[in-house]
Amino acid sequence: MNLSKKFHKILVKDLEVLSHFNVNDDYTSEYYSNSFVSRKNSKLDYVVRYRLRKDELGKLNCDFKLISPFKKEPLFMKTYRISQDDQYVFLAHEIASDINDYLGEESVDWIKNYVIFSKYISPRNTEIVISDYTLTYQKSIIRDGTYIFPKWADDTQKSFYYTNNDGRVPAIYRVDLYT
Repeated sequence: MNLSKKFHKILVKDLEVLSHFNVNDDYTSEYYSNSFVSRKNSKLDYVVRYRLRKDELGKLNCDFKLISPFKKEPLFMKTYRISQDDQYVFLAHEIASDINDYLGEESVDWIKNYVIFSKYISPRNTEIVISDYTLTYQKSIIRDGTYIFPKWADDTQKSFYYTNNDGRVPAIYRVDLYT
């Protein structure tokens, strides 16, 4: 339940960032399988319904549907999956982007990308961190040194460059996140 409320908060903020919606951020519990929209929500154009659950492999799944109070069937449905619970923010970003795409708005795929930056910890000690655009999810990739100017190596965000300033001469390194 706690994860669901945090997820809801991120999804609401993402939809507000898109600025196509006047978001009603009420959090209510309903059966996911129900596509009926209650009377109090019948004046809304769209209702978002989701269910967070673990699958048999222990991965976090989000079943999602976009509902119109005026239609009997959901407008859009999809299931999303991630392997690490702490990356739930990326599920919310993916859903917001998919809603945007469904409605035919200009692409906001940037919302799904990682952000990379150097974080000052103490004198001569920084970390290189990857994060989502809200900085809710943060993971330190490289620690214990003076690392500056991280930059993605390409659009796939599978590798990055950074400058190490620990020696007498700054050195530029390339890191592949998967190897």
